[in-house]
Amino acid sequence: MIPLSLLRSAGAEPIVLPPLTVEASPLDRYLPAQTEVGRDEIVDAHKNELGDVLDLTPGVNVRDGGRREVRIDVRGLDQRAVLFTLNGVPIYEPWNGIINMNLFPLEMLDAIVVDRGPSSTLFGPNGMGGTVKLTTARPHGPVSASASTIWHDSDTWDARASGGLAAAGVAGLLGGRYVTTPGFPLPGDFNDLPTSRRRWENGGLRRNSDAEQKNAFADLGYEYSEDGRAHVTFLGSDASFGIPPSTTAFLGPFLRSDREDLWHVQADVEQRLTPSLTAAAATYYTAYDIKQTQFDSAELTRELVTTHADSQDIGGLARLTAAVAEADSLAVAMQARYDDAHVFDDANGPHARPYFVTTTVAAENVYQLRERVSLVAGASLDMQDGKHRTRTEFDPQGGIAVDFGAFGTSRAGISRKIRFPTLRELYDPMQGNSRLRPEVAIIYEVGHRVQTSLGYAALNLFRSDVSNLIDNVGDDNTFVNSQHAALQGVEVAVGGMPMPLVRVDINYTYLNTRASNPTASGGSESDVQHRPEHRFNGILRIFLPLELTLRLEGLYTSDQLDRFGSDVTVDAYTLFNLQLIERVTDRLQVFAGVDNILDNEHEDKLGAPGPGRWAFAGLRLSYD
Repeated sequence: MIPLSLLRSAGAEPIVLPPLTVEASPLDRYLPAQTEVGRDEIVDAHKNELGDVLDLTPGVNVRDGGRREVRIDVRGLDQRAVLFTLNGVPIYEPWNGIINMNLFPLEMLDAIVVDRGPSSTLFGPNGMGGTVKLTTARPHGPVSASASTIWHDSDTWDARASGGLAAAGVAGLLGGRYVTTPGFPLPGDFNDLPTSRRRWENGGLRRNSDAEQKNAFADLGYEYSEDGRAHVTFLGSDASFGIPPSTTAFLGPFLRSDREDLWHVQADVEQRLTPSLTAAAATYYTAYDIKQTQFDSAELTRELVTTHADSQDIGGLARLTAAVAEADSLAVAMQARYDDAHVFDDANGPHARPYFVTTTVAAENVYQLRERVSLVAGASLDMQDGKHRTRTEFDPQGGIAVDFGAFGTSRAGISRKIRFPTLRELYDPMQGNSRLRPEVAIIYEVGHRVQTSLGYAALNLFRSDVSNLIDNVGDDNTFVNSQHAALQGVEVAVGGMPMPLVRVDINYTYLNTRASNPTASGGSESDVQHRPEHRFNGILRIFLPLELTLRLEGLYTSDQLDRFGSDVTVDAYTLFNLQLIERVTDRLQVFAGVDNILDNEHEDKLGAPGPGRWAFAGLRLSYD
């Protein structure tokens, strides 16, 4: 639990109001693999979207989804098995199990923490791959404000602004974002591809890749006493965009997302009850509404049908954290959520109106065995009660951490985690299967991290034995528990300043995945789709005279299977991004750069070519 502190506003001294979070897990500081992206990196990287930031972290693979939404895989497990939390509250979309992460504007975030491997038991189910924890920004002075604009050479505009006030125990932040683009440019060598790889495209801007997005967010914290705080967060996002047709398929579908709305509000409270006992609680509501239209051709001349999928998630959680003894801390939690969806189209009317209720009771304990040795144990009882089914799962986990002082810290753990099927997987009229069992993973990992004044180095080894993987490979394309899989690998990350004025951060992930799924050539196993075996990311920053910073990013992704049981792969690719940043004053920053500077043709999903060389420039004003 983040300790409570008084808000001070006297004079011009900085105001430090830690964001309220009901995370309250004693386990977090003992996780073997964790990457934090702070506010400075979020701002200085000048990324457009949250997915662009996560793309540079170890163990994470970011790719296009079928609805032109970025998808995040963590250690080979897809986004349905990755939890997203905002100030400690899980955010969940019950119909597909996937929220478009780019609907969270970067301007509202103070930090992003990626926990790879099993999530805390206090979060309940659906965290087999890990947890992406988002923390909202807060003012650091009595008055703060920022505004930025970014222009891309295809006439793409991205404008962001926020302002905050802090005084007398109250801290608030209000902001928004507007993005408009006619589309992204294809690589210059796209037309050199064979005809079978560039159907529906003639070069230039990617067909049907235009987009418009509006975001608004607000955050208000009130410290009503030395022992208690309350906190409210709101996010509203509205997006519409084209879904480019596959450049390898003979036919469509030819689609546009006429609306993709995310509305989320949560209210949290934290209260110290005694010197050793603290309680936290939250209520939350999330609505995720999608309106998608299918057309008869790539020219989008005649509408065929418009489908709506409106889902909502409403729930609450309570957590109690206690210092049982000087060397023993305990956290217990309860969580309950109700989820439903209304799916219909303008030709056939209602398709489905399913629901389920998910509840969790959990506990975690950290015991200091010796001064440098800590034992971690936790367990959750997770239950999902739906229209035709009830599932109950018991999920324990445990671990050990050993602090070697200047030689770093070693951590190891084992856990059982599950992912319950989504409403679509269970109840979709065409593909649903109400008899689906939860996906189950037994996860093993060990890691070591060394931190010195010169930099850091981290090594993590992991393995997940997954059973009951859900995929739409059954009769009539229905969802079934199709296979078992083993996902194992190594993550290496190092960073620091090898010489004055030079900062280097690099990471490499090796991922070996095998599924008990027959291949096209008759083998008894296949690779797991969309999981590259090798992935490398690197960031080089050179701090030049005159307050100039040169930033170079490199990304490599090896080839990956397109679909279970096939021999069709998506080719490997390498990207380099270059950026030059000038800090004109403490309050003004200007920057310019080029993404995919080599203009390499690439795609991270079959038939979905990515942007070619894309230049940008912008400026940022800030005051605090």
